[in-house]
Amino acid sequence: MGARNPERPGLWEPAFTPATVAEVRSLAEPKVSPDGRWVAYLESYDGRGAIMVVPRAGGPARPLTTDPPASPAAAYGGGAFDWSPDGRWVVYSAADGKLWAVPVDGGRAWRLAEGEGRQRAPAFSPDGRLVAFLAEREDAADVAVVEFSPGVTGWPWRASAGADFVLDPAFSPDGRFLVWQEWDRPNMAWDGSRIALLDLTARERRLVAGGDEVAVSQPRYSPDGRHLTFLCDAGGWLNLWVADPDGGNPRPLIPEEFEAGPPAWGPGARTYAWAPDGNRLVYARNEAGHWRLRVISLEGASARPVGNPTLPGSFAALSWTPDGREVIALYSGSAVPPQVVAVNPEDGQRRVLAVGAPAG
Repeated sequence: MGARNPERPGLWEPAFTPATVAEVRSLAEPKVSPDGRWVAYLESYDGRGAIMVVPRAGGPARPLTTDPPASPAAAYGGGAFDWSPDGRWVVYSAADGKLWAVPVDGGRAWRLAEGEGRQRAPAFSPDGRLVAFLAEREDAADVAVVEFSPGVTGWPWRASAGADFVLDPAFSPDGRFLVWQEWDRPNMAWDGSRIALLDLTARERRLVAGGDEVAVSQPRYSPDGRHLTFLCDAGGWLNLWVADPDGGNPRPLIPEEFEAGPPAWGPGARTYAWAPDGNRLVYARNEAGHWRLRVISLEGASARPVGNPTLPGSFAALSWTPDGREVIALYSGSAVPPQVVAVNPEDGQRRVLAVGAPAG
């Protein structure tokens, strides 16, 4: 998977570098647009990256980002981009290490935020007025927040405090809370980490889950704002957990002897996604090395497989379409090139929207 960085304990260097990314046409991080009409994804090829958009109904893809190009390394580090809530803009991690915003209908990109170091993993607030992101320097990493104003490069403020490393900021649907994953040296994220929460109204921070000997990851809210979910290995397996919106009353959603996500070694992992009705989730479960889809209902906490549970292949980077009819995912297997697919959550039938392939 990679190698431990001796100069920065607590970080894991990915096995993929821009040089290895150049060897294949890779696809990563598909996300459906807020109106459900488009799917954006990161394509990396020949050392270059681009955010592509393809009609969800099917058709040719077009590049959304060209100047500056998207970071190709984000394909294996995560946190490549995010849609604005109105679907008019995409904020992305560029090859220069900064966040840029580009209009979806065409036009010039502009740099989103001032500041030194690397910027990535953008996350819009529900009203589109703020963008949270990771601000990384050689000796520190913070969750930062900047105002989103078209054409304006803003000065961010720091939301996190005290942790050595942070990942995956996410807002609550009402915009009151901002959550993220954090951990400290010498731990790796999968050794021991925490879910932190900032109350943006009271400006109070608190820890809601995890610890030095418990790993947690992928915090996010249900669409109705009634639940905060995350992955937690307190029971010995990395399972889905659910808590109240303020982080209170955390408990396993469905305890099972399977992993619902890989170790957290970079931002942007999405091995589960909420349905728009706020009562169901789709998640990928590791079954003998194959990440297979299952749907779980909060009412009764029962889970069922999506499609044929014996078929080979793995699903990742999940997002549920706003109409609830399909799940957008990245699908791959030993005999199948990476594909951006739309999956019917009832019968498992899938439509291919984009295909990656070896270079050459």
